[in-house]
Amino acid sequence: MKALVCCLFVIANISFHGKASLDSISLTSANVVLEDLTKFSDKSCYRPCKFNVKPKRCHYTFRIEPSILDDGKPGLTINENRIPDQDLAMHWHGVDQKGSPYMDGVPMVTQCPIVSHQNDGVYGSLVVNQPQPLEPHSSLYDYDRSKEHSLLIGVKFPVLMTGNLEDMSHVAPESLLINGDKENTKLFVMQGYSYRLRLINAIAIECPVAVSIDQHEMIAIATDGRPVKPVTARSVQLYPGERMDVVVRASQESGGYWVRVQGTGAGACATVSANAMLLYSGFNYTSMLQENKHETHGDTSLSSVTLNGQMMESLQDVTYTSEPKSVYLGIDRNLVNYKDDDIDFRYGIVQINSKSFLYPNAPILLKPEEVVADKVCNVGFGSNDSYTFHMHGLGMQIIATGQRHDGLPLSKNQFLRLDQEIKIARNTLNPPTKDTVTVPNKGYTIVRLRPERGSWLFECRSCGLSSLPAAIIIQVQQTLPKAVVEALPKCGNYRPPDVLLN
Repeated sequence: MKALVCCLFVIANISFHGKASLDSISLTSANVVLEDLTKFSDKSCYRPCKFNVKPKRCHYTFRIEPSILDDGKPGLTINENRIPDQDLAMHWHGVDQKGSPYMDGVPMVTQCPIVSHQNDGVYGSLVVNQPQPLEPHSSLYDYDRSKEHSLLIGVKFPVLMTGNLEDMSHVAPESLLINGDKENTKLFVMQGYSYRLRLINAIAIECPVAVSIDQHEMIAIATDGRPVKPVTARSVQLYPGERMDVVVRASQESGGYWVRVQGTGAGACATVSANAMLLYSGFNYTSMLQENKHETHGDTSLSSVTLNGQMMESLQDVTYTSEPKSVYLGIDRNLVNYKDDDIDFRYGIVQINSKSFLYPNAPILLKPEEVVADKVCNVGFGSNDSYTFHMHGLGMQIIATGQRHDGLPLSKNQFLRLDQEIKIARNTLNPPTKDTVTVPNKGYTIVRLRPERGSWLFECRSCGLSSLPAAIIIQVQQTLPKAVVEALPKCGNYRPPDVLLN
């Protein structure tokens, strides 16, 4: 789920030791707009995780409509799509769609949208637990309170960005948000116990963030919902759409400590931040409201100790039965000349292999053909940006990532020469599996995937803010059951905005 602005968002948690929720909804507050009204009824999915229990089918109903916030700025509330002239689709990050590609929620790829170029204000966390004996790292923590200890990181913009077809990359964010607040989110812990925290970067622009806790270390145990070998760090970095689970032990003197979220990178996000409070039981946090939040305590350096999810290792070694097919994808911002009778101008658009992406006129899942991807390079001739990609519905193994240190662009031939000279360190033994991957500026990332049958979108998350979307579709031949095809919604005469403008 994604989006952003200053306002309302969905908390659709399947939470607290595997108790699922949400059969119906109710408006509750400015920040949490969904609540389980059937928690104690027979219809509810809210229940403890147990072995040999028949799964339940849970239905979620959303209504999405424009609203005005307390500060007078526009926002979005949820239930059904009532936004004038805006289409919408909801996609679940981290939920693999094995055998059900038509449920992935990608507009004009797997379904017709609910009749946005980019949408803001509609995002939230979905936490799926399992019986504790199946959790590989359950011995590292005492409490897993996913509802209270999930930090959803968003951003506040001065304007509503939904539906804007102009270049919105120049619009600087006002601040970061943690669970909808800049500095009022509180995490309560008891001294001497360890807690599992879930960190989510739900920002739809290219805005990596670093998270640290004063005088506390974190043990990273999962990235993008998949367990990894535990790594201890003072701070962790999350790129847009990325998630990381960490364990924090309340081992310090009883008191209150700042959880700091700082924007990183070279863009406008580098100047924005947000804070939350880690509060030991019995501590009066009013004193924290009066102190200087920018005064750090202890070692919170964000340099060499900052942990990136692409640096981690999977719990299990991987084996390959055959040599994968390699495909080179070069991403860069290119200048395009446009001439008409009365118009002559140039504009920059982000392209993959110098080609633009247009959404199809109808869900392409019904017109499959096979493609496979392996290597992505950020050429860097036309910009100094890094790009974060998301693989819809599938996980990718992150084999390698790196960048040039001389500040020069990286062409395909230069990348191949580095490879031939064995200057690219690959992790083919236990690479982490992720659905979100960053390609550094003038650098490269090598991913490996074995796509399931269906149509899968591999997209640059933030590129659509400043140009046409930058994406590819990976298609593996599949014949859908007749009942599924007949049940898929029909788009009628709907056409995506980029198709109409093209």
